[in-house]
Amino acid sequence: AQLGAATYIHPNWLMDPLCAMPWHAAATSAAALRMLGSGSCDLGRVADGQLGCWFQHSCPEWDWLPGKAIVRAAGGAVDTVQVNGLEWFMAGGTTAVRELRAALESGSVA
Repeated sequence: AQLGAATYIHPNWLMDPLCAMPWHAAATSAAALRMLGSGSCDLGRVADGQLGCWFQHSCPEWDWLPGKAIVRAAGGAVDTVQVNGLEWFMAGGTTAVRELRAALESGSVA
């Protein structure tokens, strides 16, 4: 609740409650929300402290893997979780990632 989060969601996904509910729970748990574009660039901003955390569902490997490595190298935490059949990716400090995971899971319909 004290950190800014970066994310991306295509507007069409917001019409699907299986995606919209976990995204909304995570998005509203952040102090501020940014949608800047590239996941790898957002993850670089997490690694250098410009952003507190990042989350996105169904992130392609080419966008996730380079940023994931950069966040880990900077001492950050990364995680993935399945919610409503979608794989969610997240990165940030250990506490931020734990809180993002809990928020995403709170949007589960199962």
